[in-house]
Amino acid sequence: MKSKTFFGILFLMCVSLPALADHWESLACQWNGGNYQPYDMARRQWIGNLGYGFVRIDRCNEAIFAAHEGLVCNWNGNNYQPYEIWRNIPMGKVGYGFAALENCNKTVQYSSQGLLCQWNGAKMAMVFQL
Repeated sequence: MKSKTFFGILFLMCVSLPALADHWESLACQWNGGNYQPYDMARRQWIGNLGYGFVRIDRCNEAIFAAHEGLVCNWNGNNYQPYEIWRNIPMGKVGYGFAALENCNKTVQYSSQGLLCQWNGAKMAMVFQL
C-alpha cells in the first residue's frame, strides 16, 4: 500500500509541477507603491494599467496561478480584465471586463488558440489574441 501511495504522489508531482511552472514561471506579484500588481520578471514590466492591482497579495497570486496561454487578469480601474503578458495589452475593449476576479480567471483558463470571451459593454464577445 505504501508503494502505491509513493508512486501516486510521485506521479502527481511529475505531472503537476511542470504544468504549474508553465502558468507563472515569469510572473510575480510585486508591490507598486499602492497595491500588488502582476509583474513579468522576464521582461521587467508591470502587467496592466500602471498603479492598478490587488489590495491583497493572495488575490494577486490567484490571478497569476490562473494565468494561461500568455494571459493573466488584473484590475483596470473598473473591472478585472485579461491582459496579454508578453505585450502587456488588454484583451477586448479597454476598461471593460469582469466584476469578479473568479470570472476573469475562468475566461483566461478556458481561452484556447488565442480566443477568449470578454464583456464589451453590451454583451459577451469573442476576442482574438493576435
